[in-house]
Amino acid sequence: MFKSLLGLLLVATTTVQAQDPHISQFYAAPTHLNPAMTGLFNGNYRATSLYRSQWGEVLQGEQVGSFRTIWAGADIRIPTGQGYIKNNAISVSLNAMNDKAGDAQFGTTQMGLGLSYMQALDQRARQFIVVGLQGNFYQQSFDASALRLGHQWSGLAYDANIPITGDQLFLNFNESQTYFDASAGALWFMKGRDDRTNGYVGFALHHVNQPTIDISPVGNSDVAKLPSKYVVHAGTRFPVGRQFDLMPKALAMSQGTSKEIMLGSDVRYNFDRYDLNSNSFRFGAMYRLVDGVQSESLVLLTGIDYNGLNFNIAYDVNLSGFSPATATRGAYELSVIYTGQFNQRQSTRLACPTF
Repeated sequence: MFKSLLGLLLVATTTVQAQDPHISQFYAAPTHLNPAMTGLFNGNYRATSLYRSQWGEVLQGEQVGSFRTIWAGADIRIPTGQGYIKNNAISVSLNAMNDKAGDAQFGTTQMGLGLSYMQALDQRARQFIVVGLQGNFYQQSFDASALRLGHQWSGLAYDANIPITGDQLFLNFNESQTYFDASAGALWFMKGRDDRTNGYVGFALHHVNQPTIDISPVGNSDVAKLPSKYVVHAGTRFPVGRQFDLMPKALAMSQGTSKEIMLGSDVRYNFDRYDLNSNSFRFGAMYRLVDGVQSESLVLLTGIDYNGLNFNIAYDVNLSGFSPATATRGAYELSVIYTGQFNQRQSTRLACPTF
């Protein structure tokens, strides 16, 4: 019976791990959110990095200090149009991610390439449609020797010297695997009479091919498919004063039995009221719900834009049933984005949505 229960636990763990890590600053990992966001920025090239650490309060003194995610990406936009469609463009991206979770150091390393095409829908180039594709290679691994099992109980205490291979269920584990994954997305956006007014709606489908996740022992038929993830996101920006802009945003995701909704807004203060793309300071908050109705966290946001460099901080205040163990401390994120252009001609810029 013990082995049967342990086998069920293993399958359940495999299924739970067959989910994507979530990121509070989803706009700071644009191609991770939607391949159609490749090349969607005010400039010609962009470099992005993000670091997330979670559950550090709960895991103090444990073998693993926290669950952490590192993401980095770079993309470039190449104009292809002439005349009134001069803003049409092809964009390419390169992105990478590394995620570690749990005592067994269940790790996911991802490398991907993306491609998108941006098409103007009107002669004034005020509305655009963007479609994007992305291919990723994943490598997943874990350390079975780091697990603590029932048979390592000596009768008095846990004894790490009792080998994990004492249980036949854990012999011949597939501790590392590699697979290919594909994603696609589309996004519509519009800009108003000035660069401070815009809006967007996007949709993405990740894991189109639903790759197999198999960490079970060789010959075991218990495997899990990585469920497709559906993403819908939208936002807008509009002025509410001479130097203040409001930037509401929303995100909804569904993957297998997991569902997540985020709603919130930033307030942006522009240092120069005469320059619509001036350096600025931002602050705001987002509210995360899981499974449709359950409160999960309140995300506090702040950031600063300075000469093409964008620095952001997010802090998750845990509101779930896990909050007594965490003292409401969930996760923190740091992100840095740099956007540049090949020259200073205004024609090289495009009033893309500000995320």
